[in-house]
Amino acid sequence: MEKMATIGEKKDTENTKSNAIDVIGVLFVIIVVVGIGLLLFFSVESRNKPPHLIREAIYSVDKLQERLKGRMLVMEKDGYSDTAYYKHADEIKVELQLVHDKLIEIKVQFKDKPWAN
Repeated sequence: MEKMATIGEKKDTENTKSNAIDVIGVLFVIIVVVGIGLLLFFSVESRNKPPHLIREAIYSVDKLQERLKGRMLVMEKDGYSDTAYYKHADEIKVELQLVHDKLIEIKVQFKDKPWAN
């Protein structure tokens, strides 16, 4: 009968080892999922702060200015520099520069505010 008890004990330790491995695996998966969730949460939070939004707006205005500049160059090349469309595009270019300057001014003002960073 003693041999049967030792065989039973070996089975119990094997069960305990496999249960421990399962628990460690589940804990690892939980830690990974929580880590990815926290990473996504903080990256979204940092993108919704005013300095980031202002940088995005400045980048968009810069892209629009570049596209407008390219179109104006095409208009000049084709000889349309004295048309109403060219004058209108030039007015838009000036307005975009004013928006860009105002966004830079707002960015500088936010830089000094601890609640905005």
